[in-house]
Amino acid sequence: MSYGQCQYFICLLRNKIDKEQLNTLENMAAGSIASIFSSIALCPTELVKCRIQTLNEMQMINSSIRKKM
Repeated sequence: MSYGQCQYFICLLRNKIDKEQLNTLENMAAGSIASIFSSIALCPTELVKCRIQTLNEMQMINSSIRKKM
């Protein structure tokens, strides 16, 4: 959910026709909703990415240690 979509959602809640009619507080609310959604969507995927990278690095280290033996 992008910031623009959140602005339109706030417009629906506040009975406004266009996002240009939103005041500063309403725009701030739209940004907050967008950031919450972004955190929920991106944090788990970043965790998986980091674990895969760590797993790959550990496998490379283990294989290099085995070659030295």
